[in-house]
Amino acid sequence: MTNVGRDAVIGRRGELEVLDEALRDADRGTGRVVLVSGEPGIGKTRLAEEAARRAAGDGVAVAWASCCEGDGAPPLWPWLQVLDGLGAATTVDVGAAGGDGVEGVAGAARFPVYAAVLEVIEDACSRLGRLLIVIDDLHWADDDSAALLAFVALRLRTLPVVIVATFRPDEIEARHVAALTRVAEQLPLDGLSTDEVAELVGSVTGRRPPASVASDLHDRCDGNPLFVRELSRLLAARPEASPGTIPLPGGVRAVLERRLARVAQPAVEVLEVLAVLGTAASFNLVVDVAGDERAVVLDHLASAERAGLIEIDGDEVRFTHALVRDAVYEGVGGSRRAELHRRAAAALEHGAREDDWAAVAHHWLRSGGHADRAARASRRAGDRAKARRAFADAAGHYERAAESLATLSADESVIVDAELERADMLLRAGRPHEARDVYFMVADRARAGGRPNELAHAALGLGAGLSGFEVSLDDVEQVELLEEALAALPDDETSLRAAVMARLAVAGFFVERIDARSLATEAVRLARAARDPRTVGYALSALCDSIVGPEHSEERLRHADEIIAIGREMDHSIELLGRRLRLRGLLEVGDLLAADVEVAAYARVADRLRQPLYSFYVPLWRGMRALSHGRLDDVAAFVAETASIGAAASSVNSELLSATLDAWRAVFAGEPVLEIPHSESFMDMIDRSAGLTGGLTWSSFHSGDLDRARWFYEHVATSDFASIGDEAETLVSLLAYVEVALALGDEPRLAVLYDRMVPHAERCVVDGIGGAWLGSTHLQLARIAHALGRGVGREHIAAAIEVHRRANAPFFQLIAESIASELGVDRVRVSTATVTDEPHFRRTGDHWIVAWSGDPAPMPDSKGMRDLAVLLAHPGVDVHVSDLTGGRVGVDRGTGAILDRRARDEYRRRLAELDADLAEAEAHHDRGRVEKARVERDFLVAELSAAVGLGGRPRVRGDDVERARKAVAARIKQAIDRVESVDARLGRHLRNSIRTGTTCSYEPEHPFEWRL
Repeated sequence: MTNVGRDAVIGRRGELEVLDEALRDADRGTGRVVLVSGEPGIGKTRLAEEAARRAAGDGVAVAWASCCEGDGAPPLWPWLQVLDGLGAATTVDVGAAGGDGVEGVAGAARFPVYAAVLEVIEDACSRLGRLLIVIDDLHWADDDSAALLAFVALRLRTLPVVIVATFRPDEIEARHVAALTRVAEQLPLDGLSTDEVAELVGSVTGRRPPASVASDLHDRCDGNPLFVRELSRLLAARPEASPGTIPLPGGVRAVLERRLARVAQPAVEVLEVLAVLGTAASFNLVVDVAGDERAVVLDHLASAERAGLIEIDGDEVRFTHALVRDAVYEGVGGSRRAELHRRAAAALEHGAREDDWAAVAHHWLRSGGHADRAARASRRAGDRAKARRAFADAAGHYERAAESLATLSADESVIVDAELERADMLLRAGRPHEARDVYFMVADRARAGGRPNELAHAALGLGAGLSGFEVSLDDVEQVELLEEALAALPDDETSLRAAVMARLAVAGFFVERIDARSLATEAVRLARAARDPRTVGYALSALCDSIVGPEHSEERLRHADEIIAIGREMDHSIELLGRRLRLRGLLEVGDLLAADVEVAAYARVADRLRQPLYSFYVPLWRGMRALSHGRLDDVAAFVAETASIGAAASSVNSELLSATLDAWRAVFAGEPVLEIPHSESFMDMIDRSAGLTGGLTWSSFHSGDLDRARWFYEHVATSDFASIGDEAETLVSLLAYVEVALALGDEPRLAVLYDRMVPHAERCVVDGIGGAWLGSTHLQLARIAHALGRGVGREHIAAAIEVHRRANAPFFQLIAESIASELGVDRVRVSTATVTDEPHFRRTGDHWIVAWSGDPAPMPDSKGMRDLAVLLAHPGVDVHVSDLTGGRVGVDRGTGAILDRRARDEYRRRLAELDADLAEAEAHHDRGRVEKARVERDFLVAELSAAVGLGGRPRVRGDDVERARKAVAARIKQAIDRVESVDARLGRHLRNSIRTGTTCSYEPEHPFEWRL
């Protein structure tokens, strides 16, 4: 017996408790036999060793016996070891137990020997007290030893003895099991769970593995502790490897080869077919590849099943362990292996379904030769994975397609096309650094071959593809490649020139001072001339990025509407780009109710695309709105969610924006602000970006480092803040300098800051792409005016309070009222009961204030009232019902079922898997994995909800749009009826001006300035 260490109890605490309880019963004079069963390596011996160690520590006498494989051991060999371990003085004549072939005589001859063994055990109990007898590997014991165990078991009821026998159920004689189970307790051992595998690896290597490695090990070893230990040691020696790439360790191989030796060679050959197909395959496919009669193949598989090598479940045949499959596969000769892969590829390719192409590609690649068919199948597999948004898998397929094409000396453009697809998939999978390497490789090949189009696509790829959702603003190599591509492209490549020009307008802004607005304007002109809506959409977004100052809010909102319309028809990533721009504009003009609608619309599209690069904005903006309500605990939770999702995309924006939101939360919570991420790496950019300098000033000030804040402040203030131009961060930068100037009492510069901010008094301060909404500019103007002793502070603070009330931002309304009190400005609140000639339609808390003239009337909140608010906020704009409803609405006008039966079943199966994965991820506090599972689960639920109607009947495309159209029309009508009941004039106006349908709009006869 060996010292097994603490890893013996991993995953076996319940089984140890059973053995401990048996020993407690023995202490009360009642013995028993416990049969510990399980496959090789499952931990039977280690469990027995740990039980023996604990028993010995408790004063129990222990006798250990091990059975030997083969026929070399003497009769009753395990019992001779037991007697020796008990220090028996009596000599038992084991030869008397041997029979002469006559069962009756042999049975009678055995009895005196059996009785003598029992007498020795009884004598040992009187001398030693409680006994624990372990018989290991009972499946190798001779028949007499097994029979003697059954004999002794019947007589232990009055003895303080526990006998633990371990055995492999697939290798012991069935008659022995039948005899023993009548008189003994069964304790079967299963594989370890994924968490227990991680614990065991940590015990073996001294370091707990990542969850993904533990999961891969669990899958490959099926939780078998021996196999896990063996592979863990190899992994520790090869930290760069993954569990799937580690060859079979010697100890594992020996166990598996011994099991394989129990089946005949023809059965092994069928197992080789299954191993080539994978860990599991359909019976029909095994028959096709094996090329033998069905009945013959079934007989061979049945013998392998009896040996515990495979399981047959209906039409599916699978190996009991992935490692069994590995052992069989590694034993297949090279030429036979290639031939079996060829047969498998041909069998699958004939009538292949879309989901089969990955397997077809795999087999052609492994068959050697057939590069053309391998390339075709890899490309099809990549397209399928892309359609299912399995981007990492798609990248691998496209890479293999490119490699196969290269071996054929295929046309260079075809190879590059596959490489570009691969790079795009790597980007979408959140692996931008790998994608970058591929794009530069493509650029080199395009340059060498004189193909400017491919050079341009590589240059665009460096900035997240054509959508340009997150373009690095300090990437000199990207800018150089864009300029090279633009110079190389011929004039007739209008669309591509427009796309490169638009990207250069964005990427080159901080790298070198270019006229971004002129470049973007020309890009829009070229794209329109080429009649390329998708490029028009992107070029318009670049134009918006070139006019980011607060004076251009309305212009950017108009462009955003066009981008969204284009994106809906052409590319959802372009649509999200437009929605992000629209949201920023709405925040700047203080229309937070419309912004809420925009966030919901963005979330619906992002959920469909299921890419973290897009998804992290949703919790960011929800956190921004939580801040406007003062829910600081919610803000912290949204910050963590944003950072977690963004990390999956390797997004710098998510890191900066989540830090921005958290910093403002800290300010309002009275906590110190942490340093801006990567701030030191930005120091060489402070003369190129006033917004960046403002951010560094602000973070230094609020972290308590006034000297550092003053250094940045003076760096900009010496020129009277002239470096702060038409930038997205204009107002938030000015706010940072206002903070420092107020702290320093710098009145001359406060006067300059007032003059810089007052033209934007009707704008709100927004930090980043919705990283934080910080209220009306009037609020800061009031503070400055008060510090300078100017009487206009009263008007500014009154205006700020009204902006915050209209925006449904109670936290900032409270801040404004508090500042008003501090400044000695009283009675500035705007009453909702005042008479006004302006039409009102404004939400306050759970009610709406509506009026055409006269006294505003309160009305309860409803979906119809919210719909009306959105339409009134966008006169003349067609708003699709998908933007007014909370559920996903399809826009396909087809007549077929949204999902066929197979797809619905697959979605339900995947939902069950995701529920289990989500529970496990939440138990381990793995936020990234939780979010990934939630995003996929929400998508599938939405898909099923859209696809299945009442009673589980398949829903037809167009039904959900029609249902939404009817629902929106009904609730808008009901809302107008209610408005008319309190204000007849307003009700009539709305009834005449509101049009409902698949798109809804507000088209008044004369324009009105609504107070929304």
